[in-house]
Amino acid sequence: VCTARAGGVMSAAGYRQEDSVLQHGGFQEQIVYGCKLLQETCIRKVQDREKELEKLRIEADELWKQGEGLRDRNSALEAELSESRRRNSDQLEQNREVVQQVMQLRAQMGKLGKFRQKLEGALGDEDHSDHSVGR
Repeated sequence: VCTARAGGVMSAAGYRQEDSVLQHGGFQEQIVYGCKLLQETCIRKVQDREKELEKLRIEADELWKQGEGLRDRNSALEAELSESRRRNSDQLEQNREVVQQVMQLRAQMGKLGKFRQKLEGALGDEDHSDHSVGR
């Protein structure tokens, strides 16, 4: 007695007819059939792994290129930072020199102011003397 099921015709004992043929076909055919199934499974698995490996290689190459770009950008930024620090240092030194010049000029202006007051005082005394004598 046989019944129809998905995957083949089933016998009353619960075996597919293919299984029955294999059982009756002999041990050698069963071994060949099993090896064929294993080989096909292994080939599919190898193909899947090779596809996955290729995707990973492509991703690794893209990441490597991205890393190279980042390293180049980092080097450029470090050079720019170094140049900026050098310019800032130069500017700071110039500012210090200007501050010293300003302090020196202020000191000279103070001296000149005192000198001017003395001159005005001396000239003012002379003017008073001249005005007194001239009367």
